[in-house]
Amino acid sequence: MIASTNRIVHYLDEQEVPFERRRHRRDETAEQAARDSQACASQFAKAIVVLADGNHLLAVLPADRRIDLAKLRGQLGASQVELLPEEDLAKLFGDCELGAIPALGNLYGIPVCISPDLAEQQMIVFHAGSHEDVIEMPYASYKHLVKPTVLDFSSERNPAHHTADRGQPMPKPANRAVKCLDESGIAYTLLRHRRDITARQTANDCQLKPDDFAKVVGLETEGRQFLAVLPADHYVDLTRVEQSLGVDRVTLLPEGCLATFFPDCEVGAYPPLGNLYGLPVYVAPSLAQRETIAFNAGTHEDVIQMSYAAFDRLVSPTMMDFAFPAIDFSDSVHTNASSAG
Repeated sequence: MIASTNRIVHYLDEQEVPFERRRHRRDETAEQAARDSQACASQFAKAIVVLADGNHLLAVLPADRRIDLAKLRGQLGASQVELLPEEDLAKLFGDCELGAIPALGNLYGIPVCISPDLAEQQMIVFHAGSHEDVIEMPYASYKHLVKPTVLDFSSERNPAHHTADRGQPMPKPANRAVKCLDESGIAYTLLRHRRDITARQTANDCQLKPDDFAKVVGLETEGRQFLAVLPADHYVDLTRVEQSLGVDRVTLLPEGCLATFFPDCEVGAYPPLGNLYGLPVYVAPSLAQRETIAFNAGTHEDVIQMSYAAFDRLVSPTMMDFAFPAIDFSDSVHTNASSAG
């Protein structure tokens, strides 16, 4: 335990407030630390030091939001608000690792302002001065100790929309899917988003409708492998696939087997460009009716969006009616209708 963590734990013990210290694998970002410490990003507080008209201020906001300096300047009525340079930050928090500043500004003689999003939480989690330690405590206790000022200065993080023809290009995934699109001259958009695992999460973070986002499912029948491409909020009906192909049995392709066809992609983030990986592609009619199609670009952080017409020309998929929508248990009428289908 580094000096700052010792100091924070000792301080909280002295104050006799309830808290829990957690250790996790070393992370560099607040969102990663939230995930690895099993905390919600909306409860995990990242602390950013700013200079407001020359005065230090610790701005505390959720891990999944970004600081808006213009909003903060307006809330403070200041003429200038800027981020504190890194070298000055190291002087103020000498016993902390950079990027792991605790939300306890009172320990360092710095006033604290906090985003309303955090002030509404029952619990708050924050770095304990290292990239491997966090503190969780009731927000009421945190408020009593720190006495932060609630200010509205955060905003949603934009999932970094990027088109291939804009300036300042961002690094692209190094796989044959992106290379093929670049070499063929097909117009597409590359979207960067926070790391997600499921297709529905990815669609949501890219601000796309689930039925505009294509997920890929590997299938197998009689020793032949192929891809089923369908909307993120749909599932594969294996019986329909069997009937359409005229075979006795179709099974899901094990993830380990499917991964061997995509050696340059992350597991579970396969693009539906089966033509590039030696796999036939069958697409659900509901996707084929969309003007655009979006899909994983071989990673859990990158998405390709392009016109469906261009996708059709490139992949030449076979259309097959094999998908059914996910059941929404919040709506009994919809549930009954979906179950019947």
